[in-house]
Amino acid sequence: MTTAKQTPLPELDIAKAWSTFKMPGFDVEAIVAYQKRTLEMLTETNRLLVEGSQAVAKRQAEMVNASLERTVKAAQDVVAAPKPAEKAAQQVAFAQDALQLGLSNVRELGEMIARTATATAELCGRRYTESFDEAQKLFPNGLNGVR
Repeated sequence: MTTAKQTPLPELDIAKAWSTFKMPGFDVEAIVAYQKRTLEMLTETNRLLVEGSQAVAKRQAEMVNASLERTVKAAQDVVAAPKPAEKAAQQVAFAQDALQLGLSNVRELGEMIARTATATAELCGRRYTESFDEAQKLFPNGLNGVR
């Protein structure tokens, strides 16, 4: 089976390519800068989301490990208890503690996720507002003025 020889794509500088198209009332460099700022915001948003997701995943792994250690210790304590009543009391205490810790862990993870969501929403909101202000400057007469 033969494979086709792949030709590398030429590098394309969008700003340079668009600069050859001259239209009155249409500032190509400003439009490219406008889009660049939007792409920078998207890149930053993605970075925040990845870092937030990684932090949540790391914390979840820590919680699971700690939970496993507590469960093993609790099982050893129950087995070592001499009387059935003590075994039952330890199991009830472990279940109560596990429930409280589980709720606390869920709250902590929820707060971590909320912080990430808030940071990305604020970043997007700022860029959204900026983009409207920039668009009004780029097209003071709306798109009807570009002909």
